[in-house]
Amino acid sequence: MKQNHFPLLKSAVHLIKPTILQWMMVIGLLMCGLSDIHAQTVEISGSCSSDVDGSYTLQPDVNGRPSFVNGGFRIEWSGTRWENLNTIDIVGSFNTLDTPYPPASSLQAWTPNPAAISCNPPGIFSGNGTCCTLDCATLCPSNQPETAIPTLSEWGLIILALLFITLGTLYILQGQGRFENG
Repeated sequence: MKQNHFPLLKSAVHLIKPTILQWMMVIGLLMCGLSDIHAQTVEISGSCSSDVDGSYTLQPDVNGRPSFVNGGFRIEWSGTRWENLNTIDIVGSFNTLDTPYPPASSLQAWTPNPAAISCNPPGIFSGNGTCCTLDCATLCPSNQPETAIPTLSEWGLIILALLFITLGTLYILQGQGRFENG
């Protein structure tokens, strides 16, 4: 004959049983969405075209370095230089500094491409996705105001993980009949 040593625990498990997995999935998805994200952007202003100007957002690496996209326009590392490409892959401007991220105009001005239809002036390159120093030890500050992104601290994540482990263990034990009377 089994004894119920945990009457309050049993009632708590019955209250959460029907939706525990669904709630755990929802909370897990929320945790993924609330991670600490500081999107890196490159800002171009004052160029030859309003299509070129704007915020370029971080994209997957190209040739081992990050790329940035704004509509059909891209900033990529070619292997020898940084290039600002238009929608049909023509280089509008370039920068020959070998930096891990695109160099800011304050570090070295971008050059219009004389071999093609160039964008002159190439504009001012800035933003938190650009290098302000040759070693790029720190990225340049963003021109846009920072928006607060809610995050969980390390201790918050540890406590939440322990809560999930406890609830999952209770759910499994309840399913095996370890909390049954009689």
